[in-house]
Amino acid sequence: MTNLVDVLVVGAGPVGLNLALALNKSGVQCRIIDSKAEPSKTSNAIGVNARTLEIWKSMGFVDTAIAHGLKLNQVKLFSGSKLLNHAEFDSVESEFNFMLSLPQAQTEKLLIDELVKYNTHVEWNTKLTDLKDTNESVNITLNSDSKESHITAKWVVGCDGYHSKVRELAGFTQECHDLTQHFIMMDAKLSGNISRSDVSIVFNGAGVMVFIPMKDNVRVMAEISNDPKFKDLKSGNLDIFTKILNERHPGVVIDSVDWLSDFSIHECLASNFRNGHVFLAGDSAHSHSPAGAQGMNTGIQDSWNLAWKLAHVIKNEATDSLLDTYNTERRGIANDVIKRSGGITKVATTNNKFIQLLRNLGVGGILSIDLIRNKIVNSLQQTDICYENSLLINTDQVLYQNQTKFQNIGSKWFLLTKDEIPNPDLPDFIEIVRNPVYWSDQPLCLIRPDGYIAMYADSLFEISGYLVENGINPA
Repeated sequence: MTNLVDVLVVGAGPVGLNLALALNKSGVQCRIIDSKAEPSKTSNAIGVNARTLEIWKSMGFVDTAIAHGLKLNQVKLFSGSKLLNHAEFDSVESEFNFMLSLPQAQTEKLLIDELVKYNTHVEWNTKLTDLKDTNESVNITLNSDSKESHITAKWVVGCDGYHSKVRELAGFTQECHDLTQHFIMMDAKLSGNISRSDVSIVFNGAGVMVFIPMKDNVRVMAEISNDPKFKDLKSGNLDIFTKILNERHPGVVIDSVDWLSDFSIHECLASNFRNGHVFLAGDSAHSHSPAGAQGMNTGIQDSWNLAWKLAHVIKNEATDSLLDTYNTERRGIANDVIKRSGGITKVATTNNKFIQLLRNLGVGGILSIDLIRNKIVNSLQQTDICYENSLLINTDQVLYQNQTKFQNIGSKWFLLTKDEIPNPDLPDFIEIVRNPVYWSDQPLCLIRPDGYIAMYADSLFEISGYLVENGINPA
C-alpha cells in the first residue's frame, strides 16, 4: 500500500465513513483507519434526519438506507400518561418529511458497502500514534498489530470521536462543560402502551423518558439524576427498567432486552476545526446532548461540507484558502447545536416544579401554533441550516430544495439557467442545467456541490468574479 496519500481519515464511524465515501465520489484518494477491531455492533446513534437523507440522496444510496430503517412520523410529548401535544414531521421542508430510525451498526455497514464499490476498505486495528505537520503535508506514524509504519498525507481529518487522538496530537484546544444529568438506556422489545411509529417523550417528576422505535427494538432512555431510588446507579438492568416504566409510563411491558448502556453529557467545542493540514469533524470537533438526535447528523454534514472543498484543492481547482471556509461554516453550526440540544436537555430534565409547570403549559400551547411548531421541527431536522457569515454564500436563500437532478454530484457545481448560454467559458466542474421551473428574476443561479445556493447572477461575468474572489478555478 502506498505511503503517500491525499487524505487520511482517522475514525471509521458514520462521520469518517461518509467523508471517505464523499472523497471517493469526488475522485480523491484516501485511506481510512480505525483503532477498533471491527465496525460497531450496537445501535448507538439511531436518528437520521432529513438533511442527512438529502445528502445520501445526492450520494446515490438513500433508498437503500430507507429500506433498512423505520420511518418515524412525529414526536409525541406526555406528562405522565397525559398527551400534552405532538409535532408531526410532515411540515419538514424536504421530500424526506420523516425521521429515519436506523441503528448505527446498520448505518456503518451501509457506508462500508458503498466504499467497497470504490475499492476502499477500512484498515481496522490501526492506531494513529504520531503526526507532524510539515506545512506542506503531514508525516504520520501508525501501529497495526504491533507493527509500526510511516506514511505521508497531504491532509488528515480526525473523525475519531470524543477522545480524539488527532485532536490531541495536532494541538487543537477545546472548551468543555459537563452537564449534571445522567441517563441509563436500553434497546428492548416492548409491548403494550407504546407507539411503533412515533418518538415518545414522557415528562415525569422523577426524570424524563424517551422512547424511539426501531424496526426490531425500541430505544428507551431514562434520566435518573434526580430520582431518589435510582440516582446513584451507573447502569440499568431489566428489573430496574421495569420499575421505572411502572412508575413513569405504566402499561409498557419489556419482552426482552438486547442492549444496556448509560451516558452522561459532555458539551465540548474545539476552538478551530482546522489547524494547518489537519481537520476535525464530528465528535472530535464538537460533542453535546443527544436531545434532538443531531450529533451524528451534524458530523455527517461536517464531512459533506469538507469533502468537496478538499477535492477542489487536491485537484488544483481551488486555492488553499477555500478550506478555511470549512471552519467558518461548520463551527458556528456546531455551536448552535450545542446550545439548542443543551437547552432542550435542561428544560426536559428540570426538577423545579414551577419550571416543569411552565414547560408543560408551553408544550401544550406553543406547539399548537403552526408557525412555531414548523420552525422547531425544521430546526431539529436541520433543513433550515444556512451559512449567512460565509464568503461562499451571496444570497439569503441558501438550500436548493429540488435536488432531483443533482445525484452523485461529487465536487461538481451546477449553474441553473432559463435560457441557452452561447459559448460559456466555465471550468469543467460546473455543469449548466436548463431549469424549466425557476423562481428568481435573475437569469442565473449557481449551486455549490453540497446543494447550497452560492449566488444569483445576471451574467457569467458575475459568476466568474465570485469564483476568482473565493480562490476557485485559479488561473
